[in-house]
Amino acid sequence: MQLANYNETNGIIVGPEISRIFAEIILQQIDINVLNKIELSDSYKYGIDFEIRRYVDDFFVFSNDEKLLRLIKETYQKELEKYKLYLNPSKDDVKITPFLSDITVGKWEINNALKEFFKSKLEEAEIEKDGQQIKVKIIQKISSPYKEAQYFIKDFQCIVKRNNLTYDLLSKEIIRYFKKSIVKILKDDKVIKEKEKMYNFLLMYFDILFYSYSLNINANTTFKVSQIIVLVCKYLAQMDDELRHAICSKIFKDADFVLTNNQRKSKLNDTNVETLNLIIALKYLGKEYLLSEKRLLELFELKQTDGFSRLNYFQIITLLYYFENIDLYNGIKANLENEVVKRYSVELDPFTKSEFTLLFFDFICCPFVGIESKRKVMRHSKYAVTNSSNELIDNKIHEIMDKKRWFMDWDVNIDLERVLKKKEWGSSY
Repeated sequence: MQLANYNETNGIIVGPEISRIFAEIILQQIDINVLNKIELSDSYKYGIDFEIRRYVDDFFVFSNDEKLLRLIKETYQKELEKYKLYLNPSKDDVKITPFLSDITVGKWEINNALKEFFKSKLEEAEIEKDGQQIKVKIIQKISSPYKEAQYFIKDFQCIVKRNNLTYDLLSKEIIRYFKKSIVKILKDDKVIKEKEKMYNFLLMYFDILFYSYSLNINANTTFKVSQIIVLVCKYLAQMDDELRHAICSKIFKDADFVLTNNQRKSKLNDTNVETLNLIIALKYLGKEYLLSEKRLLELFELKQTDGFSRLNYFQIITLLYYFENIDLYNGIKANLENEVVKRYSVELDPFTKSEFTLLFFDFICCPFVGIESKRKVMRHSKYAVTNSSNELIDNKIHEIMDKKRWFMDWDVNIDLERVLKKKEWGSSY
């Protein structure tokens, strides 16, 4: 653990699952010490006089005795200090029953508003099919999608204001509900989706969705929005070109606006996984809606002359996947390949560093990278003997490529909706 943290003896490295196990071992011992001392001090009984619950590093203490609450807090402070850990005073919060916070009320109100909103857009009816009466839902006619969207947004803003909340706290509730609703609408055969009605419904839908997303751009909301884009694109593939282009154009413009805002808020060397996931999802709109080379340079704050030296593993791999072998990106892809080659030419021992190791195998396995760039990386990395013939180098390359997949799945026909769903399920707490 010390070697993995630059020989630091204070604390443990952030991120790896093993660190969480170490943290849990320490915190469980602290819990045990506190319980023993409290029960011995004044004959208090756990489960009768008090309850303690902990979620990772958040402690929740329940009791009707204020003196006991203070005692528990003081005991935790002393036990934590033994491990050079401390309570965060800015996160102290005392609540009295009933436990009904402004957030709870706000979530209740926005979920009710969402239920009513979608209920008003779907009319229940009965139709005859194969001699039987079947209950269905029919998308309602929406005369002014923009106005309908603005009505809902105003209701949302009022709920936020009324409960003294911030927009990001409730906007994720909207995105969650919108995802669930569109999945049901598009995949349920019992929802009648007439062309014109669906056109206006989707215009209204994406107005609200991207407004909400712009208020809370994080990994989880991006997974959901990206899933929605992929799912709607699958649905639009069955429609005529006029409807498909109208909705795809709407998605592209709104997403591009969000990308710009996110870029402005980000620091120069941020990985911006939200941007990476969103641009991959936008590929599903079709070749007519590919981001231009100039736009990509702007989004990643790159210059053609700087050698792309600020890009990290995730950004390089995502861009290569986005470029594929599309002629539009030949220039920027050549610069990207040159940057990777340059890194291995100056790194003396690349395989002692995880990012260089990941990049090596994914770069060599990538079907969109030129053979000359792969040969140079093979030689510079010393994976193959520097003065080896091209034939021997190519054999080594094919050995790696035969694996098909190392860390990145280069399959452009992958079911992105399923992949994003799995990532959403696995999002960190």
